[in-house]
Amino acid sequence: MSTGAIEAGRTDWTQQQGPPRSGRAAVEMPVDLHGDEGPFSGVVHNISPEGLFLATERLAPVGERVMLLLAFPGERRPLAVRAEVRWARPAPATPDDRRPAGMGLRFVDPPLGVALSIRELIEAKRTDDGRPR
Repeated sequence: MSTGAIEAGRTDWTQQQGPPRSGRAAVEMPVDLHGDEGPFSGVVHNISPEGLFLATERLAPVGERVMLLLAFPGERRPLAVRAEVRWARPAPATPDDRRPAGMGLRFVDPPLGVALSIRELIEAKRTDDGRPR
């Protein structure tokens, strides 16, 4: 996730095409999200120590703070972390656009257990050449 300013009125200001950027891991991990409009779920498509991309049809407004319950592999229970919606992408307008609807979320003061679980997950996803998949 970028920590730069978000342009007013612009919802999809980053490109989520191709492999994840350095420091991210491509994953498929279920998540429950609790926002101002109540709970809903989605699937994490990539994650970094700073945030994640959540594929979901239900979008929260940019700037909203939400609570995520992340189901990390090997954890007995989901881990909770607060996040802020940094950008949102609605469902594709054309059949050629294969990017899923979803949101870019930035973690807000992640607990140590979450930060460690993210780093372990990224390390587990590294390929032989030392770069994340």
